[in-house]
Amino acid sequence: MCTYHQTSPESHFRRGRVCSRATLEGRLTLSELSFIVTTFEGGRDETTLSGEEEVAEVLAEHFGIVM
Repeated sequence: MCTYHQTSPESHFRRGRVCSRATLEGRLTLSELSFIVTTFEGGRDETTLSGEEEVAEVLAEHFGIVM
């Protein structure tokens, strides 16, 4: 399945930007312009980012990725 997710044009991982990281509290996810914070207790906070500058800030601050 890993090969499928990495190579298939039908895989959602190939269709757009996705970055996700497990945390002690839950999970952080960047999907296109949506930044989603979920918690193990069932909480979910979704923020729509305004553009590439905010995406770069989220990647740097929450994922340690500097573009």
